[in-house]
Amino acid sequence: MWLEYHEAKSDSAKIATLSALASGYAFVNLDSAFTLGELALTQAKSGKFKYLEGNAYVSIGEVYDISGKFEPALENINKGLAIFEQIKSDKGLARAYNARGLARLYGGRNLIEAAKDFETSKNLSIAINDKVQLAKIGHNLGQIYHREENYPGALANYLLARNLKDSLLLLKHPEITIRDMITTYNNLGAFYKTIYQFEKARETLKKGLDITPEEDFRRRSVLLYTLATVEERDSNYTEALDYLKESIAFAKKGNFTADMPNIYDVMGQSYLMLKSREAAKEHFQLALDILNTTNPNPNVKVGVLAHQGEFFFQEGRYFEAIANSEEAFSIVNANDNIDKENIRDAHDIYAKAAEALGDFKLAVFHLKAYSKLIKEIESIEHKKQYVGLQAIHDVQFAEQRHQQELLELELALSKKWVFWLTIAVIVALILALLFAIAKRRETKAKKKVIVINEELESKNIELASSNQKLGLANSKLSQFSFATGHDLKESLRNITSFTQLASIELAENPPQAQLHLQEAATSGKRMRKMLDDLLHYSNLGGNDTAISRFPLDEAISSVKQQLKTEIEEARGDVILTTPATLKANRTEVEQIFFNLVHNAINYQAPGNEPRITIKLEEREKQIIFMVCDNGIGIPAEHQHDIFKPFFRLHNRSKSGSGLGLSICKTIVESYDGKIWYEAAGESGSCFCFTLPKSEPKAQLNPNLFIP
Repeated sequence: MWLEYHEAKSDSAKIATLSALASGYAFVNLDSAFTLGELALTQAKSGKFKYLEGNAYVSIGEVYDISGKFEPALENINKGLAIFEQIKSDKGLARAYNARGLARLYGGRNLIEAAKDFETSKNLSIAINDKVQLAKIGHNLGQIYHREENYPGALANYLLARNLKDSLLLLKHPEITIRDMITTYNNLGAFYKTIYQFEKARETLKKGLDITPEEDFRRRSVLLYTLATVEERDSNYTEALDYLKESIAFAKKGNFTADMPNIYDVMGQSYLMLKSREAAKEHFQLALDILNTTNPNPNVKVGVLAHQGEFFFQEGRYFEAIANSEEAFSIVNANDNIDKENIRDAHDIYAKAAEALGDFKLAVFHLKAYSKLIKEIESIEHKKQYVGLQAIHDVQFAEQRHQQELLELELALSKKWVFWLTIAVIVALILALLFAIAKRRETKAKKKVIVINEELESKNIELASSNQKLGLANSKLSQFSFATGHDLKESLRNITSFTQLASIELAENPPQAQLHLQEAATSGKRMRKMLDDLLHYSNLGGNDTAISRFPLDEAISSVKQQLKTEIEEARGDVILTTPATLKANRTEVEQIFFNLVHNAINYQAPGNEPRITIKLEEREKQIIFMVCDNGIGIPAEHQHDIFKPFFRLHNRSKSGSGLGLSICKTIVESYDGKIWYEAAGESGSCFCFTLPKSEPKAQLNPNLFIP
C-alpha cells in the first residue's frame, strides 16, 4: 500500500491510500494509524474532497474502536455518516454503517443497535453490488445472530461471508485478505460446534488451518483451540490434547497471555478425564497463575476454580474443593454474565465435598441448585441442537431453490436472446445468414429447454421426496433427542437425587427418606414406560408389517387381558358393541385400542368407574371406529395438540410418556386413515378413527344393530 501511495498520480488517490493505511495500521501500530488518519483528514479538507473526508473520519473512528475508545469512535464515524448522507454516497454509507455496527458490537455491547447498522449496510451493499463490503457484513451479522441464538440467521450470513470471501480471494481482490477468510472459518466452525454439528465444525476449522500461514501465531493458536474444544465436547480427549498442545505452543510464541488460561483449563479437564491427575493439577494451576496476575477474567476463573475443585475432590482433599467453590461463588456474586455451566460445576463440587465431610444439609442445598441448573442447561442445549439442525435444513433448501431459480433465469434469457435475434433478422434481410444461424440456435435452445424442463421436473420430484424424507427423519430425530434429553434424563436424575436425599435423611428422618425412595421408584417405573413407548414408536413402519385376517373381539379381549389389573382396580368395563372381522396387522390394531382404553381408564374423575364402549360404523369406502368413555374430557383449546408426540395435558406423573396418541395417529395414517377427537356428553371423550375397506378390509356383521 505504501508503494501504491508513492505511485499515486493524484491527490485524491494519495488521500484514499492514507485512509486505508490508517485502518491497516490499527492492528499493529495505533500511533501510526492515528497519524495517517489525521493526515488523510487534513488533506481531504484542504482539497475539499467530501467523500475522502468522510472516509477519513470513518478510518479514524475504526482506529479509536480498535484502541478501546468507544465514544470517540462513534463521534468520528457519525461525522463520516453525516457527510455521506449529504453527498448521497451509498458506498460511503455502507462502509460507515458497518464501522458503527462493529463499534457498537465490541465497544458498546449493544447487539440490537449493531444489528440494525449491519442490516442497513447490507441492504446498501446489495443495492450497489459491493461484494467486498457484503462479505464483511455477512461475517459481522453472523456474529450478532450467533450471540442472539438466531441460528438460521447466523448460518445464512456466515455462509454468505465464507462463499464471497472464497470467491474474492480466488480473484485476488486487494480488499479481502487471508486474515479475513481465517476469521470467518473460525467463527463458522465455532457456530457448528454450538449446534453439535461436530463433523462440519472439524471440516471448517481444518480448512481455516490449511490457509493460515505458519508465522501467524495468533490465528493458528485460536483455530487449534477451537478445534480442541470440538473434540473435548465430543469426548475425544486424546485428540483434544494434541490440538491444545499445538495451540499453547503458538500462543507462547506470540506471547498471547490472554488466550492461555482458556487453553490450560481445557487441557486440565482433558487430562482429568484421562485420569492423568498430576498433569491436570499442573495445568489448572498454570491457568490460575495467569488469571491472578495479568488476565483477571472472572468467567474463566470461575470455571478453572470449579474444575480444579473436581481434581481436589478426586484426591480426597475435600476442604480445598469447598474453598475453591466458595471463591468461585464470591466471583459470581460480584460479576454478571458468568456462564451457567461454570456455576453448575461449582455447585456440583460443593455438594459432593460437603456430603463426603458429613455436612448433609449443605450437600442437599448445593445438590438442589446443581439439579436446577442441569435442567436449564440441558433445555438450552437441546434447543440449540434442534434449532441448529433446522437452520442447516433451511439453508440447504434455500440453496437448492436458488439453483433452480438460476436455471429458470438462464432459460428466460435464452428465450429473450432468440426473440430479439429473430426480430433483427426480420427487420434486416441483409442479416439472412445470421437469421439462419439464429433459427438453428432457437431449435437447439428449445430442445435444451425441453430437456432442462424435464430434468427440473424430475429434480423437483426428487427434491420434494427428499425434503419429505428429511423432514420425517429430522422430526423423529428431534423427538427422540428431546425425549432422551428431557424425560429419560429427568427420570434418571430424579432417581439419583431422591436416592441421595434418602440416604442423607435415613438416620434422622426415616418417613421423609421413605417418601424420597417412593419418588425414586415412581421415576423408575415412568422411565421404563417411556422406553417401551419409544421403542415401539421407533419401530413403526419397520419390518413387522404382516397382514392377517382376525376377529376384532379377539383383539379387544387381548387388550382387556393386558389391562386386566388396571380395569379391575378402577372397577371399569370395556364393551365391544359391533363385532367385525379385520384384515390388518393385528399387533398394530391392538396397540391402537390398548392406548385408547388405557387413557380412558387413567383419565377419570375421582371415584368414577370407567365405562368404555367400542363401536363401528360402515361408510362407502371406510370403517369408522369409535372408542367412547365417561372420563374427564379434554378442553377445546388442547384438542388440536393431543396427537403431537410428547404432548402432555396433565402432570408428567399422571400422563405417562406422551406418545400414546401419537402412536395411534402414526398407525392409522399408515393405512391412509384419519383420527380425531369428539366430546361425549358433558364430560366424556370419544376418539374416532377410520380405516379403508380395501385395507384392512373390515367386515361388519350386517344383522347387528348399532346403537
